[in-house]
Amino acid sequence: HLVIATATVCTRAWVLFELCVRREAGLEFILVQSLQAIDQARPDLSIETFIGQSDGRLFEGMTAFLEEDKDLIRRKIVEAYGTPERFNKELYTHFLATWKNAPKEAARSSTHT
Repeated sequence: HLVIATATVCTRAWVLFELCVRREAGLEFILVQSLQAIDQARPDLSIETFIGQSDGRLFEGMTAFLEEDKDLIRRKIVEAYGTPERFNKELYTHFLATWKNAPKEAARSSTHT
């Protein structure tokens, strides 16, 4: 499962919930850099902006168009993870790990084409 990493995608409640479900099912996801962020030098689309601003507080910072969606997702996350802190730690740690490894993977695959 690939996720285009932007400064806002990792704050969206439904995206976080889907990633949470994948992690709990033992499935992986990988953050990939937005080409628009690279080509147009747009810091608003940069995962570095997200990482710098979130301080790992994904649960607290999540957004949704409908407040009831956010409330439902937060309840489901607490059911799955036990506490917001555990959710924050596990998902944010995975974000950082996949992001740090992504450039190496991209570099490796580009040498084989």
